Amino acid sequence: MSSVPPAEQYTHTGQRFLLGYGPDYYGIWDRTAPGQPIRRYARSDAGWNEAWRDYSAWEPQNAPVTPPAAQYTPPPAAQYAPPPAAGPPPASPGFGQFAPPQPQYGAPAPSTVGAAKGLAITAGVLEIVIGALQVIAGVLILGAASDVGPFGGLVGGIAAIVILFGAADVLAGILILRKSNGGRVLAFVMSGLGVVFAVVQFGQEGGAGSAAIGLLIRVVVIVLLAMAGPYFRKSAY
Repeated sequence: MSSVPPAEQYTHTGQRFLLGYGPDYYGIWDRTAPGQPIRRYARSDAGWNEAWRDYSAWEPQNAPVTPPAAQYTPPPAAQYAPPPAAGPPPASPGFGQFAPPQPQYGAPAPSTVGAAKGLAITAGVLEIVIGALQVIAGVLILGAASDVGPFGGLVGGIAAIVILFGAADVLAGILILRKSNGGRVLAFVMSGLGVVFAVVQFGQEGGAGSAAIGLLIRVVVIVLLAMAGPYFRKSAY
C-alpha cells in the first residue's frame, strides 16, 4: 500500500463545491467543471482561513470527507494536514470516492455577481434621485401652503407626506449602495407605493405625463432590484 497521497485531495464536500488542497495550495472545486480548482489560495494559515470563509459561505451545509478504508497510509500531519484555522479543521482527506449529484445550490458565478452589483448600484442611485426630487417638491408645496387659505393645513400635510416619502427613498438608495438587503426590501416597498400613486395620478387632469414618467422609473427600479438578487446574497463576494 502506498504512503504517497494523491496530488489533490478533498477535505469537505457539499451540494456542488468541494474543498481541498494540492501540493502548495488550498482550492475549491466545482463538480460541474471537473479539472482545475475554480479558486486557489496560498498554502498558509491565512490562505486556509480565506478558503474556509469562502467555502463555508457557498456550502453552509458542508460535511467533512471520510477517507475510504485502507486506501493509503496518511502522511504525518505536519506535512500534509491543513493548518489550524478559525473554521473547523479539515478531516483526513479522501480521494476519488465522490459520485457528483446534480447541483441544486451553489454560489453565484463572479460574472453574475458583478452584473448584479451594477444593477443594484443603478437602482440605488435612481432611488436617491427620486427621493431628492420628492423632498424638493415637498418643500416647495409646504412653502405654498400659506397661499391657499383654509386649505393650508391640508396642503401642508400633503407636503409633509411627500417629504417623508422622498426621505425613505433616499434612505433605501443609500442602503442599497451599502449592499443592505433591508434597503432592497425598502426600495421594493417604496417603488410599489410609487406605482400605485402613479396609476392614481393618471386619472387627474394634466397628470398623465408626469405619472407615466414616475411609473416607468418605479418599474425600472423594481426590475433592476429583482435582477440584482445575487449581489445581496451572503454567498456573493
